[in-house]
Order: sequence, then C-alpha cells, then structure tokens
Amino acid sequence: MRLKSAGVVLAGIVMLALAACGPAKLDMEKVKSSIQSGVSSQMGLKVDSVTCPTEVEAKSGSNFSCTVKTSDLTEDLPVEVTQNDDKGNVQWKSKYEVAPSEKVEDEVSTSLASENNISADITCPTKVLKKKGYKFECKAEDASGDTATVKVEVTSDDGDVEWKLSQS
Repeated sequence: MRLKSAGVVLAGIVMLALAACGPAKLDMEKVKSSIQSGVSSQMGLKVDSVTCPTEVEAKSGSNFSCTVKTSDLTEDLPVEVTQNDDKGNVQWKSKYEVAPSEKVEDEVSTSLASENNISADITCPTKVLKKKGYKFECKAEDASGDTATVKVEVTSDDGDVEWKLSQS
C-alpha cells in the first residue's frame, strides 16, 4: 500500500544577511527560522526545533544539512539546504515526503474486518514519513472498548507499509 503524498516541499528563495568581515557567512538564525516556518506552513508539522551547523560559509552551490525535531513524527526530519549564490540566497527541501496516515488507518481497518472479522476504529499519528524503515504505532479499538496496538513499518521510500496487530 502506498501513502498519498502531502505535497512537495521546497521553500522559496530566502535572502540571508551575510557577515561583514572575513569570508562571508550565512545568518544561520535566519536559515533556521526559514526552515521552521516553511516546515510548519508547507508540511503542517509542529516544529519543536531546527538544528543546523553553527557556521556556514556563503558559497554558491554548497549544500549542508539541518535537522527538524517535531512532535508530529517519531523521528527527526532531515532537511537539505542548497546555496543558490554567494550572497545568502538559499533554498531547502525535506529529504523525505510526509504523508497523511488515513490510508494506513483504512487499510488496517479493512484488513481486520475482512481477514479477522474484527471491526475496529484505527487511530494513527496524523503524519508519517515516507522513508524506508520509519516505524510508528496506531491504536485499534473495537466497539466494546478493547484496544490493541498496531505496529507499522514503512517498507519503501514510496510509502509502502507492513503492519502487525499486537494485543495491549
């Protein structure tokens, strides 16, 4: 099964202030702020923090990585930053797509009903990474209030998943 993409994330070009002395440096606080607001608005994630290198020389074509911590995902979101020129114009993009979890909820619910004759409401985290090896848990609750944990693992960067039901 494949998760539907929540959209391509690529921030617009951002002009960042450069240091006045020595080799020009990027204003890393502005880079982090741009990533934080972009991840929040474009991906719909609540950003707890953004970690980037402390100092980066402004150099056209250079790349560096930052990490976004969010309470919406079970692991950090890696972000790649590319410098468009040596004047501080950069763009960033998420290394992985973020997808809504509704398809996982639907698949688990349908499979439980057809294969095990179990009717249950499935609740997963709102967003998941389309990253091979990404793991998360969902909750299954039947009409009588009995619950179980559904352990899910993304098996490809395209968002294919496998899941297993374990009793709580």
